[in-house]
Amino acid sequence: MKLLNIINNSIFIFTICRYFGYGLQAIRSILIAKILGPHFFGIWGFLMMVEKYLFMTSFGVPNALNLELSTNSSDNFSEKKKIVGSGLFIIIIVAVVLFVCGFGVKFLNIKTFEPYLLGKYINYLILLSILNHFKQILIIYRLQGKLNKNILSDLFLAISLLSIIYFFREESLIQALLLTNIVAIFISIIVFLIHIPIPLSIICDIELLKRILLIGIPLVVYNFSFYLISLSARTVISCYYLVEEMGYYSFATTLSNVSFLGINAIVWVLFPNILNKIKEGTVQKVTYQAVAKINTLYETSVFLIIYGMILISPVIFYFLPEYKQAESVLSILLLSQGFFSISFGYRSLALARRKQKIVAASAIMAFIIVVICSLFSSYYNLDYKWIAVSVLIGSFFYAIFQTIIGTKILQINGFSWIGYLPLGSIIAVFSALLLIVLDLTFCGGVLGLFIFIITNKNRLKSLWVFLYQKISGQSEFIIENLIK
Repeated sequence: MKLLNIINNSIFIFTICRYFGYGLQAIRSILIAKILGPHFFGIWGFLMMVEKYLFMTSFGVPNALNLELSTNSSDNFSEKKKIVGSGLFIIIIVAVVLFVCGFGVKFLNIKTFEPYLLGKYINYLILLSILNHFKQILIIYRLQGKLNKNILSDLFLAISLLSIIYFFREESLIQALLLTNIVAIFISIIVFLIHIPIPLSIICDIELLKRILLIGIPLVVYNFSFYLISLSARTVISCYYLVEEMGYYSFATTLSNVSFLGINAIVWVLFPNILNKIKEGTVQKVTYQAVAKINTLYETSVFLIIYGMILISPVIFYFLPEYKQAESVLSILLLSQGFFSISFGYRSLALARRKQKIVAASAIMAFIIVVICSLFSSYYNLDYKWIAVSVLIGSFFYAIFQTIIGTKILQINGFSWIGYLPLGSIIAVFSALLLIVLDLTFCGGVLGLFIFIITNKNRLKSLWVFLYQKISGQSEFIIENLIK
């Protein structure tokens, strides 16, 4: 009976399907890199970087709707409809502005980043971003636990993109991928609009629009904080390094991001529940325990994935020898994600307590640190792996900033926040980094994992107990129990 409950659980089904979709995405990313080669993959990586920047032109409206509808205890349907309608109005305005900008670039024949073919594909990227904005507005399915359409949408996109890879080569493959992405997202939007839980309407309420933007703009910086830190480094590479080097770095970035798709699938589902459990008004002791448990389980899981990926990376580059130069960069970017994971519980707490402006400010500070370090590396013509080190440094300071913010919210004053940093994990990262920059990547992974295990025995035990309880059925497979 318990096994049937697990199988019938919507979160379980969603997670399994997302893992399958992410598996297809991982295979697709590797195949695209293999077929395109470093030069054209550098172009593809640059275009995807621009698409990430354009994605932020939503001004965080979908994120604001997520927060408003997750923490709003009111069951007033008309109020929720009004919130969604106001968000839709903003996205329509953004879409019009982006369309005009794209038309202007083409009409005026503005040439920029020509080695990366930006002028040729800018309108593809703008259309893709507009469609993604509208798709993100349909976040209401996620909030109401209706995940079937999300599952179908993700699988359809993953299968569509994978199915065209063998029919195109070089630049024609880049164009085909962009067009297929656009068509797949357009079809997904049509499917989402069928039997939508909250009927869409366009509402222009000035006060509500201001509120959504005041929440959303800091939130988009928060949600894309790691991407923002990473994008700043990639931007420097695109400006000062060769297209091929951009290809190596983009490949490392792609593998680094793919490594965490599985755990992010779970977080994506649970995030509204996490916000609700630690929102304003929650008993302080309960909040402290929840944040501590979230940090322990999430951080430990992420670091195990990181060291596992570092140790198996030689196998990946054995089959992709043309990207061998990206091996050390991949390991450094993985370690950067480890630093980023340290503060997940504190970031969630700050967001639930509407402290997104402070979180956004700390992300901008980390962004500035990465830009300064990256420009320093490029000025002295250092190898592009030092750009990845810049990302790691920025992520480290970002984790410190978030820890300070979180402990302040928990009313832990003074320099006591230092005791809430996982010093063992930090020592493990810098020990591994020392060997990785010397091109001893595998040895760095082994050393880092050894120190991590020795210094995190209690955390590892907590993770093991949690997973054992879920797998053995000692508690229901409701992952939100993670924060109970």
